[in-house]
Amino acid sequence: MTNCTFSGNSAPYGDGGLDVFDNEGSIPRIVNSILWSSATGQHALSDYPGSGPAVVRYSDVAGGSSLGNGNIDSDPGFAKPNQQNFGLSAGSPCIDAADGDAAPAEDFAGNPRYDDPNTPNTGVGAIQWADMGALEYQAP
Repeated sequence: MTNCTFSGNSAPYGDGGLDVFDNEGSIPRIVNSILWSSATGQHALSDYPGSGPAVVRYSDVAGGSSLGNGNIDSDPGFAKPNQQNFGLSAGSPCIDAADGDAAPAEDFAGNPRYDDPNTPNTGVGAIQWADMGALEYQAP
């Protein structure tokens, strides 16, 4: 899964992954994504015994992830999540923080990668300004 956004999900199991549940025999690879569903006693990512572990890189994971490089655990600063707008707002820690070599040239909405002049490039790769998540920040 590359440049995906998960938010507001629920799971029927007590400690199941709200966004990704790594079942037996699977090894998910998650890059440049936002997994930001959280609830008491549940995690955004859960490894089932006998599976994985998942490989997670340059992603924002609620509850954190030590399964790879470049991960953060910070509120992604969605633009208007109550209106189902999961784009990034100015100042989001997900802006210019992904692996540009893994990111597609355009985001889910067809927008090109954008280097926000107000955000330091903390990502890696040839394009160090790719954003985490499905939607690239576009300055107003």
